[in-house]
Amino acid sequence: MKKIIGSLFVLILAFSCVEENNDNTAESSDDFDRTLILANWVDNIILPAYDAFEVEVSDLKTAETAFVSSPSEATLTTLQEALFETQKVWQHVAMFDLGMDVNATATYREFMNSYPVDVTEVNVSLESTVEEIATINFDLSTRADEQGLPALDYLLNSVALEMYTTDEQNEVYTAYLTKVVDRIVALTSDVTTYWDTNATSIKTDNGTTATSSFNVLFNDYLFYLEQGFREAKIATPSGFRTGGASKNALAVESYYTSENSKILFLEAYEAIQNFYFGISFDGNSDGEGIDSYIEYLNPDTIFDSVTKLDYTFSEFITLKLSEIDDQVDILNDDFTIDVENNNDNLIDTFTTIQNFVVFLKTNVVQTLGVTIDFVDSDGD
Repeated sequence: MKKIIGSLFVLILAFSCVEENNDNTAESSDDFDRTLILANWVDNIILPAYDAFEVEVSDLKTAETAFVSSPSEATLTTLQEALFETQKVWQHVAMFDLGMDVNATATYREFMNSYPVDVTEVNVSLESTVEEIATINFDLSTRADEQGLPALDYLLNSVALEMYTTDEQNEVYTAYLTKVVDRIVALTSDVTTYWDTNATSIKTDNGTTATSSFNVLFNDYLFYLEQGFREAKIATPSGFRTGGASKNALAVESYYTSENSKILFLEAYEAIQNFYFGISFDGNSDGEGIDSYIEYLNPDTIFDSVTKLDYTFSEFITLKLSEIDDQVDILNDDFTIDVENNNDNLIDTFTTIQNFVVFLKTNVVQTLGVTIDFVDSDGD
């Protein structure tokens, strides 16, 4: 399914200009065995990440069952901790958006982690009856922001414990909580089953067509880098596309435990780097990745208009990632504090990430001969 992203605002920005240096032309042929990268991605990154995530989801369900059976401060704390662990591992599977039924109204990522949560609609449901909770159709894309991890963040970290114990609506709150958790369990089971079933065929599909495994996975990676990472985690809460005028602390990931927002960002950033460099989910091995492919092709050097220097692709990637590292270091652990008091830091973070995105969408895409399968209008 083609992904089409629309932007309500057009903003002209001055980014670091990346150009190919035609004075240093390297002749190479693309007979690189993409199976090497696909096998590393699937066996050492994707499947282990999903296995770990499924364990966290199982622990989440166990904690939810214990809380529903005996709601108390102790069981609530255990459930809150289980949610946080699930959120962290989620960052490592979020970019791999395959496995949903082709007729699904939204993607796995959208159903699992659309934020900010629609508190108004969730509260409407919480004012209904247990029978009405049972009829809510979470398969509808319009309800993506009423479920998933952000909904749990609201239900567990904002709603008072008494709403699950002594309040007259306690059975409704419990029913909604259980429905959200069961939905996460079901979706995750479907997606992990897909990956377990199709892993071999994905690894061996080493062609160069737009629908081949490498192209699809690279596109999902690039799309996530833009929309799930750059936009959702930084651009939207900072109001970047309106120069900060539309900044919104409520749009920070895990808003009701916003002290965790930087931790989740860094987990996602690690996952993005691991995929590029072919580093395993557990961090213990360094296999074939995009960097290996580029090194094999030995493309022209890159001229950076900011530093006025030529770089190899590897050197340029190192430069851009180091700039992101330096910028992220100055961010608060709680991104809502930055939104409210130091929003320029978030806007600068967007710019450093964008420089990396532009390089991938231009130089890397051209070098690898990848066909981009989504359309956006965000100016990069």
